[in-house]
Amino acid sequence: MSRFLPFFSVFVVIFSGCSLLNIFQGNFDHNEWELEKIVIENKEYKGLREMKNKALEMLSVKDSGDISFDALDAKEEQQEKKSGLKGEKFDDESFAPYEGQTPISVSELQELAQNDDISTWSFDPAQNKIYGVAGCNHYSADYTWRDADNIEIYGVNVTRKLCTPFVVMNFEMRFSRLLKGVFFVEKKGKNAMILRNKDVMIYLKNK
Repeated sequence: MSRFLPFFSVFVVIFSGCSLLNIFQGNFDHNEWELEKIVIENKEYKGLREMKNKALEMLSVKDSGDISFDALDAKEEQQEKKSGLKGEKFDDESFAPYEGQTPISVSELQELAQNDDISTWSFDPAQNKIYGVAGCNHYSADYTWRDADNIEIYGVNVTRKLCTPFVVMNFEMRFSRLLKGVFFVEKKGKNAMILRNKDVMIYLKNK
């Protein structure tokens, strides 16, 4: 009887390892996620839901009278300031304009505040596909598992509709540009996980 124990132990180890791998590869608690934010070089860029919350916060501050938005209607002042808020700098990189872009306006903040969409991320384990909407465009990609912890994403495709306000397009461009390569997958309980490599950290949470 004892001579069969080593073989049985090896079988258990192999079976357990395969089971753990299969459980992690595509068998999450759910396959529908919200793309919460991305982090690039220690700077956070928010997805649609958090952009809306930030816009509501900024508009609330405006209504309180603590910050004046009068400068948003004057091009010369827009060009002189990094932020559209008088006397303020951006405390959120999601709203920082690219070079050549004018600061976000009140009307753009209001547009964000009225947007109930969220940035999405879905797994299709049957097709080994990832798909979703980051801003206003649909994206898709193929994926394979390198091992139980590392996923490779490739073959990224994005539709080409113009997103407004510009901060939505900026987020989408950053996200799609870095959605490729091998990512370490770190699960945060049942409701959140992070995909990360040297270029970007992608935060996902339960929708």
